[in-house]
Amino acid sequence: MDINRVFISGMLTRDPEIFYNSSNNPLTRMNIMVVNQNRVNFFDVVVYSKLAEVCKEKLTKDSKIIVEGKLKFSNFFLKSGEHRTKIEIIGETINFIERGGKLNVK
Repeated sequence: MDINRVFISGMLTRDPEIFYNSSNNPLTRMNIMVVNQNRVNFFDVVVYSKLAEVCKEKLTKDSKIIVEGKLKFSNFFLKSGEHRTKIEIIGETINFIERGGKLNVK
């Protein structure tokens, strides 16, 4: 059995951006900074549907969150023809950490 689960916590590096697809369904893109043993990593997080709208409404740059989701690998080509790959986290559960460390589960 294969497992594709990821749990990370960190701070947003910018305000979430919301987009709507051709069916008018929302998706929100975020970038999270995770500091672990003096090493800094940055991860792209995408959330869909109602959760996308809640994240856009409630979160801002520097918000602390915990993300549970799965990894998605993509191949694409730039307009120049250059091949690129990307791994992003598809967020399924986002827990908001309020100031003072209080967890606000959404």
